[in-house]
Amino acid sequence: MMDFSVLDDLLDSSPSTQKGDIPLVEIDDDGTQVDPRLLFLSYSSLQTLHSCPRKFQLQKFKAKQKEDASTNITFAFGHAVGDGVAELLLTKDIDAAIWKAFQSWDVGFDAINEKQQKSLPFAILALEIFEHVMQEEEFRHLEVMHWHDIPAVELGFKINFPGSLGVYRFRGFADLIMRHALSGKLTVLENKTSSGSWVNHYSYKNSSQALGYSVVVDKLSPENSSYEVLYNIYMTKLKRFETFPFVKNKVQKAQWIESIFHDIAFIEYLIRSVGNYGHWPMRGESCTNFGRVCEFMDVCQLDTKRLISMPTVDDTVDTVEAQFTFDVEDLLV
Repeated sequence: MMDFSVLDDLLDSSPSTQKGDIPLVEIDDDGTQVDPRLLFLSYSSLQTLHSCPRKFQLQKFKAKQKEDASTNITFAFGHAVGDGVAELLLTKDIDAAIWKAFQSWDVGFDAINEKQQKSLPFAILALEIFEHVMQEEEFRHLEVMHWHDIPAVELGFKINFPGSLGVYRFRGFADLIMRHALSGKLTVLENKTSSGSWVNHYSYKNSSQALGYSVVVDKLSPENSSYEVLYNIYMTKLKRFETFPFVKNKVQKAQWIESIFHDIAFIEYLIRSVGNYGHWPMRGESCTNFGRVCEFMDVCQLDTKRLISMPTVDDTVDTVEAQFTFDVEDLLV
């Protein structure tokens, strides 16, 4: 079992208060304590760490950022299409899939990104197109798996990784896990959207996101030594889906676990070197991404404590629900 004493030590410290009388967690930023918000990791947050440690730091510490309507529409569109596709594969009912997309759309119903052709009506169009794609060979014999009578849709998992300053919790969700009705082969479906005119499949081949799903696959079907990840990418301008299958195995899973430990070591190196709230390295080449300017542009050079809120006791509590929780050593047997 992991040692969670670091959180106990933080909670035992004498809290002060901020607005709303929420108790603060007092941290001596001398390189020996970790801000509890850094203990929660995910694929997307580690992507940010790799591209710009300063952005990772400011996001984790809830620095104020510029509102970006186009980004909100992009996230809403991706969720609506992904949830609708999963519902369509589960129920084979286009009306149920469209209703699911409506439920997932969390911006204004009239919100639209004309250039990228992303809106709720465009999401519904994508589902109508996918209804025909489902009859193609890649999907014809795939059936949604179940776990304790629960469809394997958005199954959440957490993995505890020990570090020298605390226990880090890696969190993730598998979009959809399916089994081939004839071969029994397991497939993890990963839904994506792209506003480009073409997709380079090599950008997905070695993505670490798909390797985290292995812990769920092992639980659902321990007799399988490998599984396939099927990237299902909707091209918004071309109005078609592109699919790319990649096989993953236990060796790749072990390499992925090792890479998470490297990321944790880097985070702790920065904490020891400049502190939780020092100025973490800024990568200027990442100030723009997908044609958008970083939300912290023009403020990331400022003193960190001027930009962030300090950790509260609530920040030490993991409120994300997950069906599976593992200690990393249990995955190495």
